[in-house]
Amino acid sequence: DLTPMISGNLVICSGGSTQLDAGPGYSSYQWSTGEMTQDIIVSTAGTYSVTITDGSGCSGNTSVNVSVFPSPMPVISGNTSFCPGGSTQLDVVPAYSSYQWSTGESTPTITVSTAGSYSVTVTDANGCVGMTTINITQNPSPTISISGPTDICANETATLTASAGF
Repeated sequence: DLTPMISGNLVICSGGSTQLDAGPGYSSYQWSTGEMTQDIIVSTAGTYSVTITDGSGCSGNTSVNVSVFPSPMPVISGNTSFCPGGSTQLDVVPAYSSYQWSTGESTPTITVSTAGSYSVTVTDANGCVGMTTINITQNPSPTISISGPTDICANETATLTASAGF
């Protein structure tokens, strides 16, 4: 009996794929997927088996289990707006192995003081990658007006009223 060895990455990230190779030198290959080549590309979790036959007609089979890890789904939290001259802090949750912001920073938390779109790409402990984006706006400065008398006589008082609008 022949005992083939299937090589290839047996753990992949969602949306990814791996090449399973039964090894060279056999006269025929029959995979559980129906393919009849030395190697196959798979992108779903499951058990994959192959039966090989050599030139003498001897055959053997083996199988492997491929696992698929889900892609990370990071969430950016923080205020999505700030006042002129201010800033807002953006945090990524949950925690990941690495971070890469569109600003070039590589920390889980950044502070931004410019309106715009900010994205972060994260890598989890399994090496899987996920990305998300958030839009940050700058609130307009309020318009303040004061009404009331502008001239008063000595020893008199006046009432001034202030109002603000956006």
